[in-house]
Amino acid sequence: KKTLKLVILIFLKDLLQKVIDCPEINICILSERSLSDLKSILSPLENITMAGSHGMELKLANEDEIECCEQACVFKPKVAELAQELRENVCGHGGQVDQKVFHVTFNWRETNPNFKMMMIQKAKEIINKHGFQSTNGHFCVEARPPIGWDKGIIIH
Repeated sequence: KKTLKLVILIFLKDLLQKVIDCPEINICILSERSLSDLKSILSPLENITMAGSHGMELKLANEDEIECCEQACVFKPKVAELAQELRENVCGHGGQVDQKVFHVTFNWRETNPNFKMMMIQKAKEIINKHGFQSTNGHFCVEARPPIGWDKGIIIH
């Protein structure tokens, strides 16, 4: 019996450009990625509203960038120090730390299974020590400002 493999390639920029060219449609991209990453990925597309950092950064179509969440700005200067401490303490067994604008993510997918639970617990302790809220994600632990913010707030 022969097995067929199907590969579907979607060229997001081409598809979005066709939708953007339709004046009746407004497009908003919402992501946990930073706004600068989104702009880089979607360049040179214009007339798109982009919400990065779980909606804490916003660029309205054809307008300047704004930081939506003033409460999160208090935590912005603390992100680099938190990311550095996580790198020094939980990445030795295969984990990875991603530093964002308002939050930090410890990706534990590649962590040695013998150390995974210990590294996850250690990451949560470090996150809490720095005053951030730890949340479980898909193969990760996120450190977010404890301000009751989620992606849904920007939609409202």
